[in-house]
Amino acid sequence: MIGVTVLNGRTVKCALTSTEGMTLFEARADNTVEVLHAVPPFDKPGFAKGLLNDVRAIFLRPPGTPVCGTLADGRRTCRFRQQDGKLTDILPDPDAGKCFRIITWSADHRQTRIITAKDCRLQNEYRQARSLTLNSPGTKGYTLKMSLLQAEQLSPPGE
Repeated sequence: MIGVTVLNGRTVKCALTSTEGMTLFEARADNTVEVLHAVPPFDKPGFAKGLLNDVRAIFLRPPGTPVCGTLADGRRTCRFRQQDGKLTDILPDPDAGKCFRIITWSADHRQTRIITAKDCRLQNEYRQARSLTLNSPGTKGYTLKMSLLQAEQLSPPGE
């Protein structure tokens, strides 16, 4: 599958297409999730919300107030704490050079998502990963492996 993601502030639009170009799923989210198109099995309850939460975890700054510090080896790390007790840690990945790992935690201290970036480079002052692995542990867990094909930063309206 090929995934297309468009971010505009906190609004996320995403689509999944087959390699032949057939749209299998399309949705947008800001405060609510709106499914624009979904074919089975992508029309299952909860799929859209889960996918958009994964996309937000990958591409948007975590909600909450960050507390940042430096590890003993000099690498920077940040923890974002939400009012409901959920946490997001952004850590340097010691096995991947200049890449990072994002770990999200539930309010009862269970890992809910682990995102590992590989083959990172600096692009427009941001660290950009050429590939990502998202692992959602648990009984209904899953793993997504993604490779970046293309990224574009569009100019804001009026520029």
